[in-house]
Amino acid sequence: MVAGLRHRQAGQEPAAPRPGRGHGPQAEVRRLLSLGARQLDVGQTGAEQFTVLADPEGNEFCVLDHAPTR
Repeated sequence: MVAGLRHRQAGQEPAAPRPGRGHGPQAEVRRLLSLGARQLDVGQTGAEQFTVLADPEGNEFCVLDHAPTR
C-alpha cells in the first residue's frame, strides 16, 4: 500500500477528510502519482467523473472528482 493511501471495505462509511487536505481531486491524483501510483486505462470514455489509478502493488482504485451524493 502506498503511504498516505487509505482504503475502506464496500459498505463502510468514508473517513472524515484530513485537515489541510482541501486541495481538490486533481491535486490528489498528482500527489498519488508522485508516491508511485500509476494511471490506468480501463476503457474510460473521457466523460467519467473519476480517475482510475493503481498502487505500486497493482491494486486498482478511483479518485472521485467530487463527493458522492446519498
